[in-house]
Amino acid sequence: AQNEERNDRAGHFHIHFHKMILNYLFGHYEEAREQADLTRPFLDAVLAKFDVAVFHFYEALSYLALAGVSDSKDRNKLLS
Repeated sequence: AQNEERNDRAGHFHIHFHKMILNYLFGHYEEAREQADLTRPFLDAVLAKFDVAVFHFYEALSYLALAGVSDSKDRNKLLS
């Protein structure tokens, strides 16, 4: 709520970014993908930071993990 009141885009980014990483590390790949989707709109708030590369890394790992347990139709959608 505080981040919304202050329009703190970097704060929003970091909240969802760290949730994405934690969900991935604990094997909650669908939740990690959802957090990645929530993080993406806030990437412009941290463009000059290393976090952008780490975001793309964990987002890709989440999609790959989901593709590994999906049927072929969903796998193609996840990997495209």
